[in-house]
Amino acid sequence: MSGSPVPVAVAPRGYCDRGRLASVGVGFDDSPESHLAVNWAAELASRCGVGLQLIAVHTPLALGGAVGTGALATESVEQALGQELQAKGETAIGALPSDLSVEF
Repeated sequence: MSGSPVPVAVAPRGYCDRGRLASVGVGFDDSPESHLAVNWAAELASRCGVGLQLIAVHTPLALGGAVGTGALATESVEQALGQELQAKGETAIGALPSDLSVEF
């Protein structure tokens, strides 16, 4: 799916038989493509009258568990990246319609 020129949707087996979405999930990594995917998924969720679940994803770093030295280094690189992605995801959610239920 990486590099796809269009959004990719994944539905569970038997979805067509149920006929109704329970929620829409979308991966978010703060890339321009993920921002487009969030907007697309938000539109789908709104049209279907369901909530949106934003799922933060990133590639772990080889040294992501290493803790730096010094007075200000109190967290690992992975933790810092996770917190930054959380903040960017919350910003992306803030740009969505306020009547859309979003879980992050």
